[in-house]
Amino acid sequence: MPESFRTKSDALTFIESKNLTREVAETSRSSWIRSADFYHDESGFGYGVFRIRDSRYIHARLPRKIWDEFKSARSMGHYYNENIKGRYM
Repeated sequence: MPESFRTKSDALTFIESKNLTREVAETSRSSWIRSADFYHDESGFGYGVFRIRDSRYIHARLPRKIWDEFKSARSMGHYYNENIKGRYM
């Protein structure tokens, strides 16, 4: 992934143009995480795209292990804040 993009839209276009598998997490049990997608290949890393309230956040080189833990966390919001937010940028 390039080091920077002009907009989040440019970053999403880049991610979606790659030949990656997309996984969608069920986030209806979260009060503020609206959606969470994981775009990945077989490397064990991918791009996490999270919609939190009205903003999108993109996390590069998100480990598969972190994604799986996020999906099964008792509190997705707490897990996101403690283990993903501010990391994998």
